[in-house]
Amino acid sequence: MHSLERRKVCRLPWLAPTLLLAAKEVCSLPAGTRQIAYHMGLTVGMRSEISLVVAEEHTAAHFGAGGVHVFGTPMMIGLMESAAWSLVQSELDAGETTVGTLVNVRHLAATGLGQKVSATAELVEIDGRRLVFQVTAHDERQLIGEGLHERARVQLDRFLARVGEGGS
Repeated sequence: MHSLERRKVCRLPWLAPTLLLAAKEVCSLPAGTRQIAYHMGLTVGMRSEISLVVAEEHTAAHFGAGGVHVFGTPMMIGLMESAAWSLVQSELDAGETTVGTLVNVRHLAATGLGQKVSATAELVEIDGRRLVFQVTAHDERQLIGEGLHERARVQLDRFLARVGEGGS
């Protein structure tokens, strides 16, 4: 059974079915953080966390990325992106979403099957449509990944129309 924990209800419709099963997030502002209000209700310092228990479908072997039955880098990055997306999605205007534009992450340690992994995203910069997140991932023992992730606000209908024009 897959175990993703959520501490605040959030829809994550684009996630793979294994992440959707019980997708869970927490959004909080760290104590002592200076709150800076921006258009859309976004605040630098906002945080979100998503967790899962590593199953075979989360492994490098499953993704064809190394053949090892440990938590795969593609899944770790996806979990980090999910934490960032879910943090801001409810604050966007109707018809808006965000799309990933940059991932610069290091995978620091291996995590075995059955261990819980939590990915955290903290909003660290807002520059117009560009949103910058500090992302980390921990398993039950240690920090396993860290880096930066950027997302861009887009009008979903216009974005999808442009994608359709490209023949994809």
